[in-house]
Amino acid sequence: MSGDQENTDAQKAALKETIDSFFRFAQVPVPWNGVVNDGVATVFHNMLTETAKCSQALSFVPRPAGGPASVVWLSMQLAGVGYRNIQKKLSVTCAKKAVQNFRSDFQLASMGASALQFARWA
Repeated sequence: MSGDQENTDAQKAALKETIDSFFRFAQVPVPWNGVVNDGVATVFHNMLTETAKCSQALSFVPRPAGGPASVVWLSMQLAGVGYRNIQKKLSVTCAKKAVQNFRSDFQLASMGASALQFARWA
């Protein structure tokens, strides 16, 4: 086996593990057969991008107050927004929604059909 083929196989294995990890994080069963190709990589990139955008937007949403909102609660929420934006963590809720939105595209891509091609024809 050539060095390029070994690198490609290692990259595909790493991408497969990353995809499996993302679906475990979203607490959703993986809807594919495990075959990594360019279409799967593209759809997964779109899923991650949408999850990151959603998570960033969600970080600006104030958390519920335990009682009537006060000045202390407001100041804590403003500090929390800054802290959540610095952390740049992904939201499980956003990951679940991305999986739901891209499930069909992901399944088609894993079978070798690109859903993005079909969208261009419409």
